[in-house]
Amino acid sequence: MPIERIARNKENLLDHVLSHVDDCIIIINKLGTISRANPAGQAMFGYAEDELLGHNISMLMPEPFRSRHDSYLKRESGDKRPDLFGRPLDLKGQRKSGEVFDITLMISSLPHGQVDIGADYVGIIRDISALKRSERLREELLSVISHELRTPITAISGSLAMLADTRLSDLREDSRELLAMAQRNTARLTKLIDNLLTVNSLADSNMDVVLLKTPLLPVLQRALAKKLKSASEKGIDFEVNAFAPSLSVLVDAERLGQVFSHLIDNALKFSPTQTTVKIAVSLFENKQIILNLTDAGEGVPDEALADLFKPFNTGHGSDSKHLGGSGLGLAICKGLLEQMSCSIRYAKDAEHGSRFTVTMPVAPA
Repeated sequence: MPIERIARNKENLLDHVLSHVDDCIIIINKLGTISRANPAGQAMFGYAEDELLGHNISMLMPEPFRSRHDSYLKRESGDKRPDLFGRPLDLKGQRKSGEVFDITLMISSLPHGQVDIGADYVGIIRDISALKRSERLREELLSVISHELRTPITAISGSLAMLADTRLSDLREDSRELLAMAQRNTARLTKLIDNLLTVNSLADSNMDVVLLKTPLLPVLQRALAKKLKSASEKGIDFEVNAFAPSLSVLVDAERLGQVFSHLIDNALKFSPTQTTVKIAVSLFENKQIILNLTDAGEGVPDEALADLFKPFNTGHGSDSKHLGGSGLGLAICKGLLEQMSCSIRYAKDAEHGSRFTVTMPVAPA
């Protein structure tokens, strides 16, 4: 096959690949002159191909990026500025219309053999303006939740507690029932707000975690004590078998308590009345403490397993909506445990129900 035909076939193949890629791909030389821009890039910036080829790539940048780009291009490799090569950079792009938008840019240096065709660098660009808008909306919503909702809810909760105090008020029985309902719903809303803020902190890796040597059983017992009333109302018993009662784990005690609280809540929610929630603690190879929490519910459907630990997933399908809950508890468990170098997994119990297994590192002696 003639060399010219081989080269032409390679060129056709490259054109075909570039024209079917959703990301913007732009190739430039050392001076920043554009030698190729694929259709996705043309559509992203609003230029026709002939408006881009032969022009400097700075035409696609707003200030101050436009003024800086020459100094970037003077580095022929990543030796002096490795931070510019091989990783996504959050920058700004400018369309033909003048609109400035958020982009990520990945720059790679091409082999020297391509210099003769004006190809020294290739840039892959993605429009992330929609993602950035979503992030800003999320931050605004969380700010409203944190300040505009949390503060009045705290005041309402305090006022309801005062009304419920028989020493301070003399209410009829029917009024007390309405008051108790208001307290339950206020507590539920407060928990939802706290969970939303926790999920956000975990997503932003902004959660304070202090790992200390912590006796495991006292943390578990405190979490169980807080749930005894709820369990009693539903006729559910707790059975704890601790085969490693005196061992300590390397965790944040407060965060681990949150994990246990969520797991116990989950077990109580999905367990039938007059059943037992079983908790077993054991030592594995003197390196890890394993905690298994098993309920007597129906278990998680197979189709829900893939998203079980994702936010806003109840794990039990539409049939469980009447049970309440935001679907944040298991996501919080997983996020908190990973922050502490621990792990959680789910399995359907051999007899019935769900079994959640938490693995924690043994604290050094």
